[in-house]
Amino acid sequence: MGLFEPVEPDVFRLKARGNVKGLIRALKYPKSPLVRKSAATALGDLGDERAVEALIEALKDEDNFVRKMAATACGKIRGRKAVEPLIEALADDDPFVRERATESLGKIGDDRAIDPLNHLIEVLECERFKAAAREALQEIARRQKLLRF
Repeated sequence: MGLFEPVEPDVFRLKARGNVKGLIRALKYPKSPLVRKSAATALGDLGDERAVEALIEALKDEDNFVRKMAATACGKIRGRKAVEPLIEALADDDPFVRERATESLGKIGDDRAIDPLNHLIEVLECERFKAAAREALQEIARRQKLLRF
C-alpha cells in the first residue's frame, strides 16, 4: 500500500458505532467487493433510511454478491424509494440477485411490484424462484390488508 492510499474501512467497527455515513462510504470502496458486501449487510442490519440511496446505487455494482446484499438490505430497511430499482433488479443476470430483490419487494409491500412479480411467475422455469415470487405477492397482500385498517 502506498503512503497516500486510503485505509480499508473497518466495517465491523463502523457498524458497532452505528456510523451510517461511514458505512455508506464503505459501500462505495472501490478496492474490495468484500468491504462493499459487508457494508451493505451492515446497513441493512442498522435499518437506517439514509442508506437507501446508496444501496440503490449498489444494486448496479459489478459484483453480484454486493448487488445481492444491497437488495437484501433494501428489504430490511423497507425503503419505498427502492421499489423501482428492485423491480429493475428482477432482470439481473444473477438469479440470486433476482431472488433477493423478489424477497425485498415482498417485505416492502408496495403494490407497484405486483405486476412485475406476476410476470416473473409466468416467465420463470425454476420452481424455487417462482415460489419466492409467490411468497412476495402473498406478503404484499398481507401488508396491504394491514395498511387498510
